Amino acid sequence: MLQEEAKKRQAVSGPGFYGAKPLVAEMPQVVPDNDFKELQGRTREIAAKAVGVSGRLVQKALAVKKADPEKFEKIKRGETTVEGAHRKIHYQRW
Repeated sequence: MLQEEAKKRQAVSGPGFYGAKPLVAEMPQVVPDNDFKELQGRTREIAAKAVGVSGRLVQKALAVKKADPEKFEKIKRGETTVEGAHRKIHYQRW
């Protein structure tokens, strides 16, 4: 959900460093029903605050999910840690 909201914010932010483009269609406003309505900034920081971890840990978890979905499933099952899985995928690239 947070990633979708971030994409919408990026799409309407206008041209910039990442070359965002305005939306063509009218998008409905999403109002989350939580305590994070006032937060602004990087999506990873919002997600991190929601679950009580660092933004860097959220970023590492997303990197694991992208590189090796099976390792990500092991994290979800509690069979490994984010740090351990991230270390393995990081050193596999070298």
